[in-house]
Amino acid sequence: MSTIASPLSLIANMSSSLVTTLSLPNTGLKGDLTSHILYLPNLHELNLRGNENIQVYVPKLNGSTSLLSVLDLSACQFTGSQIPSSFSNLTHLISLYLSSSELNGSIPSFLSNLQHLTYLDLSYNKFSGQFPKVLSQLTKLQALSLRDNNLGGKLLLSSLANLTRISRLDCSHNKFEGTLPNKIVGFSSLSELLLSDNLLNGTIPAWCFSLPVLTTLDLSNNQFTGHMSAISSHSLQNLYLCGNKLQGNVPDSVYNLVNLTYLCLSGNWSGSLHFPLFSKLQNLEVLSLSGFNSLSLGSETNASFQFTNLLQLHLLQKVIIQKLLNSRPTLTSIHDSKHSLAFPGHTHFSPEKDNISSQISITCLHAKNKWYTDSVSTPQITHLAFS
Repeated sequence: MSTIASPLSLIANMSSSLVTTLSLPNTGLKGDLTSHILYLPNLHELNLRGNENIQVYVPKLNGSTSLLSVLDLSACQFTGSQIPSSFSNLTHLISLYLSSSELNGSIPSFLSNLQHLTYLDLSYNKFSGQFPKVLSQLTKLQALSLRDNNLGGKLLLSSLANLTRISRLDCSHNKFEGTLPNKIVGFSSLSELLLSDNLLNGTIPAWCFSLPVLTTLDLSNNQFTGHMSAISSHSLQNLYLCGNKLQGNVPDSVYNLVNLTYLCLSGNWSGSLHFPLFSKLQNLEVLSLSGFNSLSLGSETNASFQFTNLLQLHLLQKVIIQKLLNSRPTLTSIHDSKHSLAFPGHTHFSPEKDNISSQISITCLHAKNKWYTDSVSTPQITHLAFS
């Protein structure tokens, strides 16, 4: 009685195949991935992402016979939970994706052989040890993700000065500690810098706020202190500084970032905040301001307080406004147990006494621990007023 060959075995026997791209992600394939598949004469791209029952076993590879430029084995199993040293011979690789594969140990130095790499994704593994110096030798990198590993020690960003093409750098959710360098060379092409959920401390250096094409800066959930520098990265769309211990006031330059859609400043700020100035940021969809000593509304401003695109407003780590659309009334007053935002010239009402559902159409309201028809949101709000 003959046995049925596994799909991977059948693929490996396609020795005369003209296939250049083999993409079988999340298909439930089982079996061993051996070097025979990587030797297919015309194969340039191999994507087996999400096939958790594939065992990668390639102890030997002759790189000269492999033309692979794209290899995605994310969420596959690797013998010994290590990147095979034979991968150092895949010298034509441009993109290597090995996320979510339970890989551990140090990030291997033999990756320096892959001099054509532009995309390297090692996220969601269990790599440990120091920041890998080998990365400084991959000078063509455009995107690097080390997210969600167990890497620690100093975050050696200065060692990446040679990576002049890098546009996305994600080192978030690790155990990096210490300060960021005061000055840095390069990063002129960097559009996303993601360093959240580490143990970084000290003052946030000015260069973080002056990168010329930066669209996303995420430094949240670290231990940064000190004052925040002025921001000249006017391309910023997402700015996450929440979960730190920054001091003083938010620099006026924040209110000139007209492209911002997500702004999180929540934390343990020592200064106050002039709320009306945020109405200059008409593209804002999410605004999080928990943790300021006070939120003030000065009479000297003529701001309209209209946020036509705002979907979420967070105070005291609560989502108090979940939707404000153009057709809905303009928010004129919010009070909670620690903040008081008053908009002069409008009548306040108490949700205990007034019929909120007949006056406003916001999605949710929760005030004084009671829920109201057609509205929902968080406790601690005691008054809302709309024009």
